[in-house]
Amino acid sequence: MTPFELESAIQELKALCDRLGVQLVIGSAKRQVAVVKHVETVQRLVADAYGYDLRALRGKSRVSRLAWARMSAMALCRDFGLGSLASVARDFYRNHATVTHACAAVKARCQTEPSFAVEYSTLRDRLATIIKRPA
Repeated sequence: MTPFELESAIQELKALCDRLGVQLVIGSAKRQVAVVKHVETVQRLVADAYGYDLRALRGKSRVSRLAWARMSAMALCRDFGLGSLASVARDFYRNHATVTHACAAVKARCQTEPSFAVEYSTLRDRLATIIKRPA
């Protein structure tokens, strides 16, 4: 679901609640919109850094360089607290086990390959200037 679709759904829900005379608590919904926007920000940042488009990053290709870009994006989403394993998996059209594997693989590669660690750290630092970690 895109941020626009989510915001539209919230507006429809608000209108329905108004017609029914029911109060809608919107705080958590607004936070979810922000998280969805941040996940897309992570995906765009990583896709741009590796020279891919979003379709490729979210796609099924197992080409090594693309797979590492995708796993890095998943790990960044988890590092910044942008959702549970299941929600990050949905954002990448994967399952939670894939996200778990991605996080472990990125951590292991950072420990064994200094150049990858620098690359990942640079992405994390760039992302930190764009978004704030949820409290």
